[in-house]
Amino acid sequence: MTTEIGGEMTEKELERAVRDLCRLTHWLRYHTYRSQRSPAGFPDETLVRDNRLIFAELKSAKGVIKPPQVEWLDALVEAGQEVYLWRPAHLDEIAAILSYGGEKGEYKSQWKLSTS
Repeated sequence: MTTEIGGEMTEKELERAVRDLCRLTHWLRYHTYRSQRSPAGFPDETLVRDNRLIFAELKSAKGVIKPPQVEWLDALVEAGQEVYLWRPAHLDEIAAILSYGGEKGEYKSQWKLSTS
């Protein structure tokens, strides 16, 4: 991990950072560790606190989102859920969203695949 926030962080390191933020801010967190027998594409993180439910897909800075992931994220947004694609560069935003009184962030189909 680099000293610069969000620098060369791997997806696994981002997962640990989200886990630690959840502990500090009292979010219940579910993460599937072995998804081989689960349907493809379900988001990495399911977080619950008070009246909020968050689904978040985690990717490294260069991580590529796959079509089944897009399908799940779009379906969850369509169902009115709070959904994010988080990368290391979003650490400050993630911390703000998970903090008490944190506002919902931007989650407008930022994961759309290019059609060109």
